[in-house]
Amino acid sequence: MTKYQYSLLGFSMLFRLIPGNRLAPAAISNTEFVQWEPVSGSQELIVFFGSRGATKFEFRNVFKGREHHKLHLRETGYRWFLDGVPGFAGSLSQLATVIGDLMKSIGAKRTTLVGSSMGAYAALYVGSAVRAQRVLAFSPQTVLHSGWEFTPEDVTLAQVVDLPAMIAKAKQTQFDVICSSEFLDVYHAARLRGLGNVDISIRKSGHNVLGNAHSYTGIVPFIESHIAGRGLPVKGLGLDKLDHEQGLREFLNLFYERKFRDACAVAKRIMLCEQEWFDAKFMVGKCFYELKDFSSAVPFLVAANRLDHMNTAVYVPLIASYAGLGQTERAEGWLADFVLLLKATKQNVPTSLERVAAHVAGAGDKDLAARIKSRANEYLEQAS
Repeated sequence: MTKYQYSLLGFSMLFRLIPGNRLAPAAISNTEFVQWEPVSGSQELIVFFGSRGATKFEFRNVFKGREHHKLHLRETGYRWFLDGVPGFAGSLSQLATVIGDLMKSIGAKRTTLVGSSMGAYAALYVGSAVRAQRVLAFSPQTVLHSGWEFTPEDVTLAQVVDLPAMIAKAKQTQFDVICSSEFLDVYHAARLRGLGNVDISIRKSGHNVLGNAHSYTGIVPFIESHIAGRGLPVKGLGLDKLDHEQGLREFLNLFYERKFRDACAVAKRIMLCEQEWFDAKFMVGKCFYELKDFSSAVPFLVAANRLDHMNTAVYVPLIASYAGLGQTERAEGWLADFVLLLKATKQNVPTSLERVAAHVAGAGDKDLAARIKSRANEYLEQAS
């Protein structure tokens, strides 16, 4: 089926023509990619876009019963909605057209678009195109540049959208961007600074800002406060992090080109200005780790952990670095802390241990890697 046929199918599913050539919502055939939850008499619409690799509608349960029309969308996995939504729209631009027509047909007086990561990219794009009242974007990507490891392989420069320009033109739309403190997320957010209709907050967390909230019970009032235009305050880091846009871009380009020594020098410059930024210390340590300079990596990784011991990203390279130095006892001590943290934050222990085992093996300690792999298998057996 072509993208054009997908688009026609999407329109036939979603709408029927009524007198006066207006489109009105018909009974939508909910699928694994589309979930439509209308509320009689409501003039509010919330559209939720799924994040990368989502296998379910992430916001459906927590917003169940809320008195708004709700449209939940996800796509095939890793395409940033560039191909639209199967059976609904054949491209990102067509997706905006369908949602814009839905807004008109239900007479929506207030429309809010919500997304995280990949879904936030779609929310920013569609929100700009349809002139929604508000967009709430968690750790969004604001460009799919060729240097980024997750950019779909067939994305050409002609397809790269000037998202900041689109957002700037949607002057009546309020964009609330809440990103993590990771270098990549801060870089993407920095591309939107200075726009009068964009508010940016930086949380001390990993990329999954919502996941790091620990409890979805707090997410609903937070999102609904933004929908109502009263945005609850976000406890975050200083926006001076956005001043490092050029340095972050230089670092990211070098890092993804695997020029780790040069990238390390850039990260050190940023770190000197931001002594309390976990990610600055972490990325210096990560560069040394990638260079297999484990003795240089450890001090920076430990310093990063002291700034944010709940951030799981630091544990894998730190455990592997100690293993690479032959300090097995310390590696196992950090591994024990890592497992406790994974359990406390309800993350997948076996999968994480398998990843640790692979890194430890790469660092040269095959025996410890085999023991960690065995523990991962034990957790899998307990879960089955």
